[in-house]
Amino acid sequence: MKKHCFALLLLFFLFHTHTTAQVLKQDTATQKYTVREVIPCDTALTQQQIYEACRQWAMRTFKSSDNNVMLDDKTYSEIITSGAVKTSDMPIALCAISNCTVDFKLIIQVKPGKIRCTIDNIVHYGTNTCSNPPSRMTTPLEQWNQKTKLTKNVFADIETKLVALVKDLKATVTQPAKPKDDW
Repeated sequence: MKKHCFALLLLFFLFHTHTTAQVLKQDTATQKYTVREVIPCDTALTQQQIYEACRQWAMRTFKSSDNNVMLDDKTYSEIITSGAVKTSDMPIALCAISNCTVDFKLIIQVKPGKIRCTIDNIVHYGTNTCSNPPSRMTTPLEQWNQKTKLTKNVFADIETKLVALVKDLKATVTQPAKPKDDW
């Protein structure tokens, strides 16, 4: 019985550790935060089809004209665009940092059968309602003090939103190719 309890406890610990792993990594040389993942694609898709699926995903996901694909590579190997996601407001005493967003650069590199997705140049924006008049704040993620509970929570929210984008891209390129409709 003790062995079973220990085994269950060990499995819980391993599962918990695996599911709470930080995806937003800080580069030791540059100190910048990035999300990077290599995603295997449906092997029935050509590099051009994978590229087009990624390009369509980027255009659908980042609808603003400011976020259109900045580099349209005719060799079907790289897509560079910018994006933004809304994040949680940061309550501070009687005021807050509100209207928070995170802007970033997204690079999708395409090779036959796989892509590499990189999110970097992550900058947090918010309106400081503590100042009179309220002012817009710009803070690169690497300048954040991660020791406070507030910034840990917002950092986790940012990480969740960026990981959701990568998962959505992954779902787009890992689905089998749909047969063409002849209508």
